[in-house]
Formats: sequence, structure tokens, C-alpha cells
Amino acid sequence: MDCREAEELFVPYLLGTIDERERRLMDSHLESCGACSVALRSDGQTVASFAFELPQLEVPSEVSRKLFKRVERYGRLASPIIMQAEAFGRGFSQAFMPHVAKALA
Repeated sequence: MDCREAEELFVPYLLGTIDERERRLMDSHLESCGACSVALRSDGQTVASFAFELPQLEVPSEVSRKLFKRVERYGRLASPIIMQAEAFGRGFSQAFMPHVAKALA
């Protein structure tokens, strides 16, 4: 992984939305690249500040139910979307805070 590829993955990495292979590549790159480590730390501070400043809103259960019902109609193609939506619904901060802490360390 080069710096350009790493920079494209900074925010997804911080949010915990990259796959295991990409995460390993990113971790390896960050261990060997001081410039990307510093840049990621900066991005991590920005993401963390937004996360703590923005209100955490609850999606009304009826809206959520209708959304998932509509998505289910699209069959197999929708399953990655459903999985991501469910993960996001479990709590935005739970999904990315470990990565932000690592980036800020």
C-alpha cells in the first residue's frame, strides 16, 4: 500500500468500515510511514471532534422498519447494505472509537 492508497482509506479506517485485509494493509503501512501516521492522527482528531459535537439522533422505529422492509425487497444485493445499516444503528461511536483512540495514541 502506498501513501495515496492509505490516504483514501483514512476515514473508512477510522470508522471501522474497511475489511480485514485492508485493515491489515493499513496497519502495516502506518507502522512504516510516519507521514501517514501523523496525517491519520490529524484526521482522527477531526472525526472525533465531529462525533462528539454532533447530536446522536435516534431513528424512529417505524422509519427503520419501513426502510429495512424496502431494502429486503432487493434481495441478496441488499444484504451488505442491511449489515452496514444494522452495524451503524448499534452506535456510531462503538464502530469507530477504538480506531480513533488508536489514531490519537
